[in-house]
Amino acid sequence: MWPGGRVPEDGDDAVIPPEWKVLLDISTANLAFHIKGDLIVNETGRSITAERIWVQGQLIAGSEDQRLTDFKINLTGGRNSPSLVLGEFLDVSNKAIGVTGNLTLYGRLINIVGTRLVAPALAGDNIIKVAEDVSSDWRVGDEILLLPTQRTPREYETRVITEINGQLITLDRSLSYFHWGSESVVTTPYGDLDMRGEVVHLTRSIEIEGTREDNWGRRVYVTQIYNQELKTYFKRRVIMDG
Repeated sequence: MWPGGRVPEDGDDAVIPPEWKVLLDISTANLAFHIKGDLIVNETGRSITAERIWVQGQLIAGSEDQRLTDFKINLTGGRNSPSLVLGEFLDVSNKAIGVTGNLTLYGRLINIVGTRLVAPALAGDNIIKVAEDVSSDWRVGDEILLLPTQRTPREYETRVITEINGQLITLDRSLSYFHWGSESVVTTPYGDLDMRGEVVHLTRSIEIEGTREDNWGRRVYVTQIYNQELKTYFKRRVIMDG
């Protein structure tokens, strides 16, 4: 039972004491979280919204055997929002997750995180061919990133998959730039050189997002701090898988 018999509301400082193990079965209001005990998320479709979060205990979402298909941590605030201070003096700014305990997140498992083009992709094309059959791993609706292969580093582009047929991927829009691809790598006297365009899978089922006030970004700060009273270090542990 939360203190006062009510669930924390927008603007509240929500503290989970060390002896508590809280199962999150709702999406939260906009809070300031200090997790000294355990906060467990084992249902998909939940979200945590907060200006700042200190994971001094454990924040665990999903497991290797029960991965979450939709979970979000939304960090709010702007440049002048209150800072997150870890311990007595460690200011890690605002719109932040500070981890001195255990942050473990298990989302959708992606086996092929990135692959290469095995045929040139021309400006105007909307079908690309990649090195592996990604049909059992990537999905229609997923977002991918094509990295540049020419001299201009800004010729990267993101597209959404509309169809997958083995190694062939159909995109939602035609490409704006040329991306080099080939069945084989370049062989030099010093060894093989793979200059083929990289295609990276971007979509994740667990997301840490920030609101857009002041164009101020969110951050995850992982560290250890010394507790003078207990004469020990709080050691951090982070697993982000999917």
